[in-house]
Amino acid sequence: MARYIWKRQWVYLFESILLTGARPEEACGFKWCSIDFEKDIVHINNAYKDTILYDENGQPFVYENLTNKMPQFIKKYNLEHLTTYGLRHSFATLCSTLGMPPEVLHVIMGHADFDTTRKYYIHITEEKKKNEMLKLYR
Repeated sequence: MARYIWKRQWVYLFESILLTGARPEEACGFKWCSIDFEKDIVHINNAYKDTILYDENGQPFVYENLTNKMPQFIKKYNLEHLTTYGLRHSFATLCSTLGMPPEVLHVIMGHADFDTTRKYYIHITEEKKKNEMLKLYR
């Protein structure tokens, strides 16, 4: 049972990056006290002490290990090529596609400059392009 839980830790960690937009090294430092379950808020502070997720040796995850583990994760779940930072980009793109205002997204992403979010993290999907073009004909 413990081995199964350890294997799932990687999934939980990758999933947390995808669902919060955290930088991979920030997700490695998630702590229980960083999660406000009442308000549905995760405070990201990148502290590695008392973290939630640990590797198979009982050590907190570190970014370099995530990078090494990602190819196995991709293969196991039959995903296209993706990097750990790609999960963060996917979060931003999904938020944008679902209509999150860019000025809100840039704050959530933790970027000092709005243009960083706009230029490098928000990718326009084929579905979004199609939907925007269809608006011209309504």
